[in-house]
Amino acid sequence: LPQYKNLSRFQDNTSKKKKKDILKLQPKVKQLLKAFKGTGDQIKKVSPTKRISSKDVACDRDKCYVKKADSKGKHIKLNFLIDMSGSMGGSPVKNAVKLVYLFNQLAKEGYVKMSVLYSTTNTNYRLDLPATDAEILALNKVQSAEGLAKTIHAHADVIRGVNTICLTDGDIVDEAIDKGFWAKHRSISTGIY
Repeated sequence: LPQYKNLSRFQDNTSKKKKKDILKLQPKVKQLLKAFKGTGDQIKKVSPTKRISSKDVACDRDKCYVKKADSKGKHIKLNFLIDMSGSMGGSPVKNAVKLVYLFNQLAKEGYVKMSVLYSTTNTNYRLDLPATDAEILALNKVQSAEGLAKTIHAHADVIRGVNTICLTDGDIVDEAIDKGFWAKHRSISTGIY
């Protein structure tokens, strides 16, 4: 796998993922891309078209005519906050890397706009997607404790008004978080433990 040269405190130029691990993710990438791509949706309408919904005719509904409409697909904006404390070493951080890799493939196609925030008590790091695969696969160094509250405050401009997913095995509120402040700024967080 390609090596990443510009290392942060969370990166190691030797990935914990092997090429076979990345190849195993490709079916999931295809599945996600298919889910996000626009497909021919059907719109039911009153004005006549060439296609009729037999169920709607049988139920005597006004909107019984079917018209195909092109969907532009799903486009989402969110943040992913990852606890990089020592307890996340091993499987948790490997799973986080897999998840970021999958989101990155969606970002490369323009379906996802995302910032990934890596957090410990000592430092934090922000990675905007899309990024290179090497940069994502290099993010695997764990250290110290969670530091989630500090990271949230350090990246308030990125988090504000955007849904945030937090991946941690620790306490999401390692320090007191002013929930009123974040509610006022329309920031919604979901914890995955």
